[in-house]
Amino acid sequence: MKTATAIVLAFIALTSAAFSQTRCVQNDPAAVRVGTMTTTVVFPSSTQNEEVFKDSTSYATKPKSSGVGFEITVWRINGQTIYSVDPRTMTFNGDGPTIDSMKTLDLFNLIAQVVVGQGLSNGYSSCTGTCRENLVKVSLPACVERVGSGVNTRFEWCNPGDCCVRTYAVCCSDGTNAPFITLVGSSGSTCTGSGPTGGRCESTCP
Repeated sequence: MKTATAIVLAFIALTSAAFSQTRCVQNDPAAVRVGTMTTTVVFPSSTQNEEVFKDSTSYATKPKSSGVGFEITVWRINGQTIYSVDPRTMTFNGDGPTIDSMKTLDLFNLIAQVVVGQGLSNGYSSCTGTCRENLVKVSLPACVERVGSGVNTRFEWCNPGDCCVRTYAVCCSDGTNAPFITLVGSSGSTCTGSGPTGGRCESTCP
């Protein structure tokens, strides 16, 4: 176990070199854009239920779904695949109070996990049963300002030159449709001050 951990940490140190000068992948002159994906993170409503057809004479209820759709950009730097999300592509739907109750960091944690799974499903990343061989990077804005509420929620980028780069170890012993995704490292700037519209800047780094 110690040997495997050491290998993972050493690999992270090596692959982080590409971000030593420009933390955001899209600002790295070596980055090549290779594709885009769109997807949605869905979470159940905490306040509303909806009726669903149960059988020929009755209905049941289940939590109403809320969610956020966004675009993922796929990059390669020196052969390594990195995924990035621009918060300006995010659009919300569903139950307003549920959206408002989601903490910013928790929301970006969910988004990053879904990004990794989407990359595997679309073949931009590969995965085997050996975790230390499958490291995936996700680049998110390091600091965002949360504006609006409910379905009108949006996130402004406090500093477009600053990103939080997360590294995930991914195991696919049961196939890429059921990956086991573990955060093993992250780097990003400390968030201080106000955003573009005067609100507080919040961190997306765990």
